[in-house]
Amino acid sequence: MPYKTKWPDSRQTSSGHTFTISSNNNTDFPSARKAFFYRTLNRDSLPSPTTFLRERGLLAKAPRGEWVSITCPVHAGGKESNPSMRVNLIDGHFKCMACGEKGGDVIALHRLITGANFMAAVLDLGGRFHG
Repeated sequence: MPYKTKWPDSRQTSSGHTFTISSNNNTDFPSARKAFFYRTLNRDSLPSPTTFLRERGLLAKAPRGEWVSITCPVHAGGKESNPSMRVNLIDGHFKCMACGEKGGDVIALHRLITGANFMAAVLDLGGRFHG
C-alpha cells in the first residue's frame, strides 16, 4: 500500500495510521520534522552507572573508588570466571580488557547488553528529551 500524505500537517504510514505534526494547517512540515529530530537528550534523566549496574545485577560486591570490574556481556556470554570489563562509576565509560569492546556512557553499555538501537535504549533507561 503506498503512503498517503495529507500535506503538510499529517502523514499516513504504510499500516494506515495517521499522525499529526500540528493542528495548524499552515505548518511548515520540514521545520516541524527538524524540530522533532533535533531535540536534545536530558542526560540527568538517565540512571547513574552505579544504579544501572546494580539493577542489572552486574555488581558482585560494593564498589570502591570510581572504577569497578564486571563480566563482559560480549564474549563468553557474560559468564567468564574473571571480570574483564572496567566501568567508570562517574560517567559510565567502559572498556573490556579481553575483547577490546569500549563505549562512552550508560546508553552505550545498555545497547551493548541488550542489542537495542539508540532511541530504544534511551527509552528503556527512562531518558527524556528537551524541546
